[in-house]
Formats: sequence, C-alpha cells, structure tokens
Amino acid sequence: MKLERLTPEPGALASFFDDSLVAMGAVVERTWYDQLHVLAEGDAARVWNASGDLHEADLRFPAPDAQGPRDASIDVFPGCPATFRLAELLNPRPVAVRRAVLAAEPASLRAPTDEVAGRTWSQCFPSSPAFSRASAFLPTFHFRLAAVVRSEIQAIDQSWSVHRVQASLADGSPIGRAEAEAVQAFDPAPPPDVPWSPLDPARVQALLADALAIDMAPEIAAVRARQQRHLARELRRIDEYFASYEQELRARRPRRGTDPEAARNNLAARIAAAHAEHQRRRDDQRHRHAIRVTPHLDAVLVLAERAWETTVSIPSGRDRASRRAIYVPHARRWHLVPET
Repeated sequence: MKLERLTPEPGALASFFDDSLVAMGAVVERTWYDQLHVLAEGDAARVWNASGDLHEADLRFPAPDAQGPRDASIDVFPGCPATFRLAELLNPRPVAVRRAVLAAEPASLRAPTDEVAGRTWSQCFPSSPAFSRASAFLPTFHFRLAAVVRSEIQAIDQSWSVHRVQASLADGSPIGRAEAEAVQAFDPAPPPDVPWSPLDPARVQALLADALAIDMAPEIAAVRARQQRHLARELRRIDEYFASYEQELRARRPRRGTDPEAARNNLAARIAAAHAEHQRRRDDQRHRHAIRVTPHLDAVLVLAERAWETTVSIPSGRDRASRRAIYVPHARRWHLVPET
C-alpha cells in the first residue's frame, strides 16, 4: 500500500511525541494543545543527546504557516531532527528475526497422490517433462521469509509505500501476493523438532531485494513515466537554448580590425565551451531526474509450514538426474531445492 502524506497538524504531532516519549519512560505533561513539558532520561533522552543524559525541555509545536525563525532544540515540526530521531528510536536496528510455525491443515497431513503431484507439477513447471517421482514422500517443513518494508522513493516528489513481501528459502522464488495473503493461523503448540537453520544475511538481502522489486514494479513504472516526461521537457528546453546560442555566436560579426584567424579560433573555442556546457546541463538533468529507492526493513519473520519432500527424476542430456523437491499442500506449489 502507499502511504499518503499527512497534513501537518500541531496537535497530532504533539500527541505522537506525548505517546511515544511516555512509552519510552519519559515524564510528559501536556501544558497546552501544542506544547509539552518533557523530563527524559535514557532511551527517551537520546532524542536530544546520544548519551541519554537527563534532559528537560518545553517543546513547542508551531503551525506550518507560523512566522518567525524555528529553534530546533525546542520547536518540533515535520522533518525536524527530533522527529527523525524519535522515529528511529521507536524502530531499533537491527531488526529482530522472529519465527513462527503455521498451523497444520488437513491436506498437509497426508502425502499427495501421484495424480495431484503430477498436476501441480505441470502447473508450476509447464515447460518441464512430466512428473516422475524417484522416492517416497517424507514429511518436512518448507520455510519462507516474510518481511515488512517501507520504501522511500525519491523522484520529483518524495513518496513512501509499505510492502509485505515473501520469498521461499528453499529455492529463493518470490511468493505471490495471493499466496502470501492467504489466511493461515499460527500453530499455538508448534513441534519442538522444527529444523530451523541460521539465516545468511547476504542471501536474505538478495531475496528481499528481488521480491521487493517485483512488488514495486507497477509503482516504479508510473514514477518512471512521469520522470521521463519531465526529463524530456527539460532536455528540450536546454537543447533549444544552446541551439539558439550557437546560432547567435555564428551570426556575430568580428570587430573591425580583428585578425580573421584569431576570430575563427575564438569562435571555435566559444562553440566548444558551449557544447561542453550543453552536455553538462543534460547530464545534470539526467542525474536530477534519477529515481532513488531506499528500503527500510521494519519486520522479518521466518515461517515454517508443513510440506512433503521427495526426489524427482529430471532429464539431463541423455541421462536423468535426481533433484530434491518440496511440495507445499497449502499453496499447491512445488519448490526445487538447488543443488549444492
């Protein structure tokens, strides 16, 4: 979903500071609808000093159209340093990785028949040969990575969007939105023998980046189309200006008594300088119209769901190779485990 920009409202911002600082252990008194008296120490005081020393202040929340200079030590407004520091302290880094086991559904407690397995295999791998099982189905767990990511998009306008993305830890494939949003309850009494394994930070980053790129593709396409229109307009304006300037240079007559050779060299030098400045202006506009996406990871969850593992026989040249495959009954989906 996309977060709409809130209208700056002093009372709402004061309430945010009031609730947040109290939750972090500060003593806060609402002296007026747009004023707070704060006595903070420790985590709450780190909004104003990195050491967490005792801090006392009367905070003011001026209206956006208020006249006069702002004092960042006591005035609070959208975009001020205190607002950013408070938001970061409320969402500490690094993000804790949590684990959960999804409740077992009746279908996940029974091994799939070869007919069901073959049909879902054809749906998952339409260009692959027919399903051929080389070993019995064994119960296992399929693990997927779920994350909540806030994405900051810097373009002509700044915008924020929130994305819930998931990816399979078996083969790295992104989990579609329909599958990810399917309602599943957590197991209140998960089995103690779930084979959790440590996460590789580099692989987690790559999986989430791929899943986020897919989920943000429609949004980025709309931003890119708008950026291209603005860029084309600016480049056209620059091209027209320098074309007119060069035409003016060539139309100028040299001063009387000027050496013709020196006049030609001077004209050539000025035209070369204009070409260099022309290119610099074009490059500057391309840089200004670049799209920058900065993701902020807010939550990470590793989900374990009941599944069935088998070995499938896949043609490899003139021979057949055996590959481990995991079938997830809930999603009716196969995952081929990469060879190590």
